Amino acid sequence: MRAATRCIAWTVARSSTEPLGGAWNVAQVRACCSHERPAQGLAERLGLEEARGEDGGMRLTVLGGCGAWPAAGQACSGYLVEHDGFRLLLDPGYATLPRLLQHTAAEAVDAVLVSHGHPDHCADLHPLLRARTLGNQDDPPPAVPVHALPGATDAVLALDGSGTLQAAYVLREFSAGDHLEIGPFGIDTWLLPHFVPNAGLRLTAAGRVLAYTGDTGPSPELVELARESTRPGRVPDGCC
Repeated sequence: MRAATRCIAWTVARSSTEPLGGAWNVAQVRACCSHERPAQGLAERLGLEEARGEDGGMRLTVLGGCGAWPAAGQACSGYLVEHDGFRLLLDPGYATLPRLLQHTAAEAVDAVLVSHGHPDHCADLHPLLRARTLGNQDDPPPAVPVHALPGATDAVLALDGSGTLQAAYVLREFSAGDHLEIGPFGIDTWLLPHFVPNAGLRLTAAGRVLAYTGDTGPSPELVELARESTRPGRVPDGCC
């Protein structure tokens, strides 16, 4: 059996009309995580956990990048994207919650965005909602918006049975091709090829663009997804 391998592409960029300048004002990460090489996690291999502009622009924290299941000491897909004090959790896959909690509290997450319904991209939505509900019973935080394709999070949200975590979230389903506004982020979406419906996501805020494929095969839509993204001045050593 072939080892599960997943490829993702990230771009964080100023608009193409602005000059580069400043470490991590522009960053592009292309990373593969394979269980044939479990010794190092995505962030460790990249030598990168956070990428942000020196002037307080969009900030990206890589929580994990393993495909299918988390290798020892690692996590599956998970990314914390911050801008202007807003915290967006993108694809909370297996084992990402403990890593998220190293950076921020569960109740500090302002919204969740899920590219598709495979558990290596959304399973830790469940413990996130448990932490928000059971860890703050006297003063629970507001229900967190969960943005996902139709049916993508149904299995995860049903794990505790009807009603147990219902007050902890507001499900906001979208269709691939929709434009979303989540906090300070404008988000365009594309349907990309995968075994289940998968949304490619292009996040824009303050002239910066972050393009995320989720899981995908070859598609001409990838060109539009990454449109006007600026190539980085430096790519971390170890990218594959």
